[in-house]
Amino acid sequence: MSLFYFFITVFQVISAVAVVLLILLQSGSGSNIGSSFGTGSAFSVFGPSGSANFLSKSTKWFAIVFFASTLSLACLNYKSSVNTSNRSIMESIGNDTLLSNVDDLLIKVD
Repeated sequence: MSLFYFFITVFQVISAVAVVLLILLQSGSGSNIGSSFGTGSAFSVFGPSGSANFLSKSTKWFAIVFFASTLSLACLNYKSSVNTSNRSIMESIGNDTLLSNVDDLLIKVD
């Protein structure tokens, strides 16, 4: 299951970076990073309006992959947390251990 978890995490990171880059490349109403690459140009690779369609469709699919990987990671983490006990970290450490560590620190300070 850890290999599956690793691949979902890789898809999560790749899709997150792709969504951010694709959003920045889209031409907006103001000056943005997309205008420096000529996305508003009539002589672009995808045609005068093909760039916007291609970028918006790519953004949509990468966003779908991002949300699907987010939901699957949440489900995997929920299933693993249900199998563990509901004790906190502080409850798993005994009070005697905590008190002895504090006493050791107080001796070193003095």
